[in-house]
Amino acid sequence: GRGVFDDAVEYGGPSALKYIGHLMPVYVACTQHPSPYVRQAAIYGIGMCAQFGGQTFQQFMQTAVQATMAMLQRPDAMETENTMVTENAAAALSRFLMFQGLDENQFWPVWLRFMPVLRDDEEAPKMAALMLQLVEQRKPQLFATPDMIQRVLFSLLKWITARNIEPPTRMLLEPAQRQALAAAFQQLRASFPDAVAPVVAQLSGEEQTELRQLQVI
Repeated sequence: GRGVFDDAVEYGGPSALKYIGHLMPVYVACTQHPSPYVRQAAIYGIGMCAQFGGQTFQQFMQTAVQATMAMLQRPDAMETENTMVTENAAAALSRFLMFQGLDENQFWPVWLRFMPVLRDDEEAPKMAALMLQLVEQRKPQLFATPDMIQRVLFSLLKWITARNIEPPTRMLLEPAQRQALAAAFQQLRASFPDAVAPVVAQLSGEEQTELRQLQVI
């Protein structure tokens, strides 16, 4: 049922705003549900409410951020059964930042720690597009430390080579987006040449070979 309500908020336009006051308490409560499928639907719903809820969402902002951070900070957040939940929580955080005025200095670095999104094939291209936008802007909160610069570069390279979970033969992102990611990597490489070698060293031999064949590295 929550998936239907998620769609109602995402595609319902202004008429869907009247439901947000009823949905948000349910979504927040469900972020603590034992089932990862329920948690994923709930946090996705919160992100949709943030994106499309306008001023109506502001009254729920504090509880939404608390629920999202609790999901990201779970000790088992990166275990396989929770990866999709965690990726959706990171995506929700980006929507608070983009659409609801969340503190950029505090929360863009948090978002970056959970990039790249690789398992959720709906959120992956959206988060890759957002990363490209932020790189183009040279968003200072993403380039504040050497570790953060490396995380940006790592995310770009992982997205270029990423494949779907099912079927694994299909690339996760479309060719045009992968080309844009490669171009962004080359621009950053020129600005931060010392960051490249440590990032490449984190990739598998297969990924490195593929990136060399694509003339990215």
